[in-house]
Amino acid sequence: MGRPSSSTTRILIGVGALAVVAVVLVVVIVTSGGTSAGVKPPTTLSASASVLDAGYARHIGFPKTVQAAKRTSVTEQKGCSSSVDAVYEDAGSKTGLISDVLNCDSESSASAALAAARKHAVVDSSLAVPKQLGAAAFATDNGGPEYLLVWQAGTRVAIEAIDVDIAASASSTSKSPAAPLTPSQDKTLVTAALEQNSLYQ
Repeated sequence: MGRPSSSTTRILIGVGALAVVAVVLVVVIVTSGGTSAGVKPPTTLSASASVLDAGYARHIGFPKTVQAAKRTSVTEQKGCSSSVDAVYEDAGSKTGLISDVLNCDSESSASAALAAARKHAVVDSSLAVPKQLGAAAFATDNGGPEYLLVWQAGTRVAIEAIDVDIAASASSTSKSPAAPLTPSQDKTLVTAALEQNSLYQ
C-alpha cells in the first residue's frame, strides 16, 4: 500500500538551527517562540477530535486509513507540547489526505510557529486560501505532488494536505515538479481544511 511521503512534513523548518524537521507523518515545528503570560490556556481535544476522522475522509473520497489519529509529544518545540496527525488514501492508493495539528501552550507560541513556517516555505499563490482560515494562512505545493494549507486556529497550527501522486512522493529518485491540482482536488483540499478548522471553534 502506498503512503504519503515524509516530505509532506518538511515545510516547517527550525528557526534556531535552520534544520529541516522530517518526522514521518508527524508535523513538528521548531521555533524560538515561547509562552506569554495572561493568555488563556488552550482547550484540550482528544487526538481523534483534533484532526479529520475516518468517517469524514471516507465521505470525501478517502476510504482507506493509513494512520488513524495519533498524538505525538513535541519536545523540540518551546511553547508547543504535541502534534496529532491522521492519514487517509483513496481506494486506488493514488491520492492521499493528511490532517495535522500542532498544539501550543498559547496563541503567541502558535503565531510564532506559523510565522516561521511561512518564512521558510515556498508559498503557492495560485492556490486560493479560504478567508475563514485567517489572514496569516498560506498554501504551498512543497516542491512536489503534495499541496498544503497551513493556518493558525487559536493555540494550534493546523495543516491540511492532499498528495496527488503517492507513488511519486514515495520515490527517492523521482522528484518532478508538482502537477497542478485539478478543480476537484482543489475543492477537496479547501473543503477538508474548513472542516478541520471547524473542530477548533
